Amino acid sequence: MTVLTKCAIGLALVGSAEGFSPVGTPARVVTRHASPQMLQSRRDALFAGAAAATTLAATASPAFAAIDEDANEAAMAAIAKKAAAQNAAADAAKKANIKTPEEQQAAQDEAKRNIGIALAGSVVLSVPFYYRNVLRLATKIGSGGEDDGYNTYKEGKKGAKKAKKVVETSKPSLGKSASQFFFKRNFDDQ
Repeated sequence: MTVLTKCAIGLALVGSAEGFSPVGTPARVVTRHASPQMLQSRRDALFAGAAAATTLAATASPAFAAIDEDANEAAMAAIAKKAAAQNAAADAAKKANIKTPEEQQAAQDEAKRNIGIALAGSVVLSVPFYYRNVLRLATKIGSGGEDDGYNTYKEGKKGAKKAKKVVETSKPSLGKSASQFFFKRNFDDQ
């Protein structure tokens, strides 16, 4: 496109936008004039838009009429040649990444081994949080269900090696002692 064509297109676009834009002051602004200000009519706006469209059509058509068919075909052939080369390179890369059945089996075996290691590690690392429950379960199974294991192992301080057996005493609990003190009543165990 020549500079003159570009200028004509730009002028047509500016003219068409100006033809459809409202001219005047906002409705609520009060101006004091001796004569009233005339707004552009709808008919004038349509004529300005039609003139801009005609100018645009007149300046744009010579630019599209001068397309060289040979240059277009040459450009399309160059694009097709480049795309074919890229497709061939992608196919070669895919063929290079194909694994043999032995490699696939080795990868699956390694994945299974890693899953087993993760499973065993999670069990080993979580046992410290529930080993007392495991001890109580062993006690209950060993006694045939008679001893539930809660009276066998006492909760100790953190870091204690093994809890000692709890011996039942007749000493009242803290709750019963507090209720006897505050309510001045004696609660007997029944």
